[in-house]
Amino acid sequence: MSEQDPFQGWRRFWERTPAANAHSHETTPSAMPLLGHLGELRRRLLMSAAALAVGLATAFWQAPNLIAALKRLAPPYVTFIQLTPGEALMASVKVAVLGGVALASPVILYHTLRFVSPGLRAPERRIAILTVVMGAALFAAGVAFAYVCVAPPALAFLLDYGHEMAVSQISLLRYVEFCLSTLCLAGLTFECPVALILLSLCGIVRSSQLLARWREAVVVIFLLAAVLTPSQDPLTMLIVGGALLALYALSLLPMRWMGR
Repeated sequence: MSEQDPFQGWRRFWERTPAANAHSHETTPSAMPLLGHLGELRRRLLMSAAALAVGLATAFWQAPNLIAALKRLAPPYVTFIQLTPGEALMASVKVAVLGGVALASPVILYHTLRFVSPGLRAPERRIAILTVVMGAALFAAGVAFAYVCVAPPALAFLLDYGHEMAVSQISLLRYVEFCLSTLCLAGLTFECPVALILLSLCGIVRSSQLLARWREAVVVIFLLAAVLTPSQDPLTMLIVGGALLALYALSLLPMRWMGR
């Protein structure tokens, strides 16, 4: 007797659609005219723009608190200065833009999915929802990981070196740009599992291929960690490389679950 595949039931749920849903999708096409689609697109764009405006206003109002949270990543002996007029304002604007987009992203993603979902079949709709939810969660996890585990040791290494030779006075704008770029880069890096899963759904890669080439993957991951680590110190590189390697291994589970 052949061994039963433990993923068979989940794979059947993922790849197959109930007959009733498939029949209703094929026999009742959308009767909305082109002007109706354009009107719906306009309405959803306006609602997304309103959410973005509210998010930007809220983030700009909380910009001093957000900048204070970024300043806590630096060692206590660091002094922040304003080299040019308006530098603090520009730092607040940059923090407000990213914060506003982050606050408005749930509304924007919701209206995007609601607009495109009528044109998708049930499996494609599940893939779209899974991609959006997983991508947002992984990006937030990457930002949190960089804030807790990457930025503090990187700043400590960069600022402690030469601390006895020079006073650490940092431009507020340059410091905010450094922190924001580090956080955003970590969030984008954590999207690697989503990219691998999408490539698997397209039939380009398979979990067996990725598992067979794990040695090459380890080398590439730690080379990528060496490039992405802002301080280039070994401890931070190991932290970033270990996180990327864990994400690489975890991405094999849903690929195996979907039979890819």
